[in-house]
Amino acid sequence: MYHQHAYPHTNHWLASSPANAPHYPSQPLHPQMTYSTPQPMSMSHPTPDYRIQGEFQTLLASIMNGIVGEAQAIDFYSRLLQMAPNERHRQAIQHALDDEKVHLELFSQLYTDLSGQRPQYTFNPVQFQTYQEGLYKAYEGELEAYEEYRDVYLFTMDKRVRDVFLRAFTDEIEHATRFSFLFFDQKL
Repeated sequence: MYHQHAYPHTNHWLASSPANAPHYPSQPLHPQMTYSTPQPMSMSHPTPDYRIQGEFQTLLASIMNGIVGEAQAIDFYSRLLQMAPNERHRQAIQHALDDEKVHLELFSQLYTDLSGQRPQYTFNPVQFQTYQEGLYKAYEGELEAYEEYRDVYLFTMDKRVRDVFLRAFTDEIEHATRFSFLFFDQKL
């Protein structure tokens, strides 16, 4: 996964999200926390009010960064898959590609739940000339994503956010391991 700012001539993505009716308990579950109810809300429990804590914008930016990176990885791995020299390599890349699609959906749904808006974003495609170079860039990108997702996981105590980032960072380190294996398998 890679994180870059939007530039002209980039791919544009718009994530979709089902509209679910919100349901909130009448009393806060944890009185020591402040809660808000941004619309639309698809979870059946209250949301910590990050806006009052000054963390909401940082959290939304981190989620959006994850969305952009996952979309970029999907594009990248789809192209890398076409260059794979054998079935073992194709399976490993396809596994990472499938996980990145799940991450994109999870991040997009989380963003919509917290902000009340569908994410809109662009990304720059990852450039590579050879399969070997693509594997190395994939490895580096997965390590970068792992570190960023781990940091967000540690940043918040919101279980929904933590669950999404935990899933993503554990998958990213697995992908880094797979890409490392493929990289050195190519050199042998």
